[in-house]
Amino acid sequence: MLKHTDDLYRGCAPHTERNDCAVRALVCAVGIPYSQAWSVLQAEGRKPGRKTSVTQLANAILNIAPDTVTRYLRHKSMTVKAFALAHPEGHYLCMSRGHYFAVTQGLVHDWRSRPRAKVIWAWRMI
Repeated sequence: MLKHTDDLYRGCAPHTERNDCAVRALVCAVGIPYSQAWSVLQAEGRKPGRKTSVTQLANAILNIAPDTVTRYLRHKSMTVKAFALAHPEGHYLCMSRGHYFAVTQGLVHDWRSRPRAKVIWAWRMI
């Protein structure tokens, strides 16, 4: 069964920012304050209220914790549910089509449950 929560995801940010799923996912996966995650992504070129590119996020992750990241490639047909069940331990920052979210200890941190969405990229925070 897929475990999902939006408590940490919703509670970590001001409600004035839009398109900040990468910032929120970074907060949940790495455990840093929202303001720090926002500043790191801004330094990589993210504009307020705009989406974050994969390159911007990857560079931000490497700047925050360069020795603690492993990049995973997409597995064929790996859904959010399958990914969460296959990774019951550890902290992951994941990307699905046009959206970022975090998986920590098998628990999906996102604003809605999307068990059938495909995981395109995932970074493991060691």
